[in-house]
Amino acid sequence: MNLSVLLFFLHTTLATAIVGGLFLKKGGDVAKYFGIGLLLETIGFASWALAVMMPENLATFVTVGAVLTLVSFIAFLRAATDDINPALKNLFLVGGSIFVLATFIAGRYIFPTPKFISDEGFLMFNLAPFVQLMYVTILVMVTIPLVEKVARLFKSGYSTFVKFALGIQVVGAIVLITSTDNLSLLVAGWAIGLTYFAFWTTLLFRKDIWQS
Repeated sequence: MNLSVLLFFLHTTLATAIVGGLFLKKGGDVAKYFGIGLLLETIGFASWALAVMMPENLATFVTVGAVLTLVSFIAFLRAATDDINPALKNLFLVGGSIFVLATFIAGRYIFPTPKFISDEGFLMFNLAPFVQLMYVTILVMVTIPLVEKVARLFKSGYSTFVKFALGIQVVGAIVLITSTDNLSLLVAGWAIGLTYFAFWTTLLFRKDIWQS
C-alpha cells in the first residue's frame, strides 16, 4: 500500500466533509446544493480510500465511489442553474440526470475496464476513452457556471481565491480520471491536496470571508 495515496484520499474525504458541511450550514440554494454535492462526494472519496486499503474489494468500492460522484454532479447542476427560469432549470436537471445515467451505463456495462492498484500504489480508474470523455464533459459543463456562483458567496479577493481553488480541483480531477502516468498523478494529487487544505482551513477559521 502506498501510504501517500491513502493519505490523499483520507485528507480529501475530511476536507470535502468539512467544506460541504460549511456550505450546507450557510444556507441559500446555491450553498445548500453545493454542500449536498460535496457531502455525496465525501462518501465517494471514503469509498475510494477503502479501495486502497482493501484491494480485494476494489471493484465494489470504486463503483460505489463513482456512483456517488455522478449523483453529486446532479446536485452541483442544481446549484449551477439556481438563477435561471424554473422550466429551463428543470430541463437542464432532466437532461443532466439522463447524461449522468448514460455515463454510468457506459462505464459499467458498455465499455467496462478493470480497475487496479498500480505497482507504485496508485489507484487506477482506467476508464475507456469514451467514458473519460463523458466524465470530463459533465464535469466541465457543470463547473463552469458553478464556480462563478459559488465565488459570489465570498467577499472580493476571497472570491478570486475560491475560483482558483475550485479550478485546481477540477483540473486535478480530470488528471485523476484520464491519466495513468505516475508523475502526472503525483503532481495532481499534491496540487489537489495543498489547495484543498488551504481552502478548508480558510473556510473553517475565517468567518468573515462570506458575503453578508
